[in-house]
Amino acid sequence: MPLLLSLLGVGRSWVSGAVNWAFRNPAWALCAALLLANWLTLRRADHWEARDARDAALVGKLRQESDDNAKAQLAQKVAYEAKYKEQADEADRRYHAALADSDSRVADYILHHRVRLDQGGVSASGAAPADHGAQGGNGSGGSPDMVAVLVTDFNTCTINTKRLQEARDWGLGLNAKP
Repeated sequence: MPLLLSLLGVGRSWVSGAVNWAFRNPAWALCAALLLANWLTLRRADHWEARDARDAALVGKLRQESDDNAKAQLAQKVAYEAKYKEQADEADRRYHAALADSDSRVADYILHHRVRLDQGGVSASGAAPADHGAQGGNGSGGSPDMVAVLVTDFNTCTINTKRLQEARDWGLGLNAKP
């Protein structure tokens, strides 16, 4: 009991009591120190093992999340590519339908606005020209294939062509590297 009281520091400090006891009982003090060191080492090893286990679990979780994110990004990329491919295919389909419609309108316009070059000059005709063998403006000796175009239609074509060229240049600029 006096040892316990002296270790608890009754009447003195705890440290001075432990030091006095260690000097009076060096063999027991050495055993106590070795037991304390062993206990601290084991406790520290448990701490590090637990920490390593937590770190390994965290690393595994981070790797899994990274893999999941990569898979999600790949799936999103594939979905975007499919969406834009579908939009591009739809734009191509609309373009080819509009082109076919435009070709039929042009053929109709040419049929009704054909111009013939006669010996005496230009005359408009609603029918296909007969080849009279007259020399046309291109010097071919035959009647050139010509149509009359209204000035407003010609201006509209010029404006649309310029607008499309600007849109094309803008679109090509999107892919240019800065």
